[in-house]
Amino acid sequence: MSAAVDDPTRAGDEPLPAGWPEDVEFLTELWWAAGIPAEVRARYEGGGTSGVGFPDDIDIMQVDAAGHAAVNERVRICEITDERHPSHGQRGLYAAHALAAHTHVLDYRGVVQSDDGAAVAESDYSVHMHGALSVDAAAAGNEARFINDFRGVAGRPNVALDTYRDAADGRVRVGVFTLNAAVAAGEELLVTYGRAFWRARGVQSSEPDWDPAWDD
Repeated sequence: MSAAVDDPTRAGDEPLPAGWPEDVEFLTELWWAAGIPAEVRARYEGGGTSGVGFPDDIDIMQVDAAGHAAVNERVRICEITDERHPSHGQRGLYAAHALAAHTHVLDYRGVVQSDDGAAVAESDYSVHMHGALSVDAAAAGNEARFINDFRGVAGRPNVALDTYRDAADGRVRVGVFTLNAAVAAGEELLVTYGRAFWRARGVQSSEPDWDPAWDD
């Protein structure tokens, strides 16, 4: 993982989510790698310098402030005890309350770094953010890092990752949003990692990367 700046985005002495692992740093905001130029970072943090504009291909969204809470009350981290689950013995993320369809649940936090392909292939926790940037939650992140793939668990995902610009503060974030079906309390949140993710790890998958029926 790229070296990171000493940002004031760590949890510090704040309470951690129940079930949080000791060897992963908990973040309350995105943590930018030191190698990201200041002018690039400014485009995504609601700032900017003369002649540097915001990316114009990112949707501006008004989201509930509860989704930005340091510890998100909408979800809970649980150990997976079902032996039939592909991630048995590991952790998953579950809805603590019923979640309506098309709802922002929380953000995916981690280290923002250059998306050079190799970093994505090597980390199980790296997601594309925008342009040449990705967010890696391998060593530092939040509850969203525990969202598992739907393959072998359910017939379809119930949440998806989407990059957006927050209408309130102008910051660009990667959000976790429910799809076109409500999520019941106690239900595991599941995304699609995509076939490329599994292919890079020597696993062939016949499941689609995306089906429009999931979010029509």
